[in-house]
Amino acid sequence: MYFDPKNKEIEKIFERLTKYPLIKVDSHTAQTISRYKKIRYLNQNRKNPLIYINKGIVGLNPKLKIKRKGKGFDFNIF
Repeated sequence: MYFDPKNKEIEKIFERLTKYPLIKVDSHTAQTISRYKKIRYLNQNRKNPLIYINKGIVGLNPKLKIKRKGKGFDFNIF
C-alpha cells in the first residue's frame, strides 16, 4: 500500500518510522496521523493493529515494514 502524506511534519515522522518501530510525538500530531484513511485501514484490527497510535505514541507491528518510495512511503505486510 502506498501512502503520500500531504504534511511535511507527518512526512518526517514516517521517515523516522522507517528506522525505529516506536516514536513519540505530540498528541495533536498523533490525532492528525490517525485521520488518514490508509492509516485507519491499517489500524482497523483492534486486537492486533499494524499501526498503533495512542496519546502521542506511534508504533509499528513487527509484521509491517515501511520503505521510502518516491515522494511517499510503501507499506509491506509480512
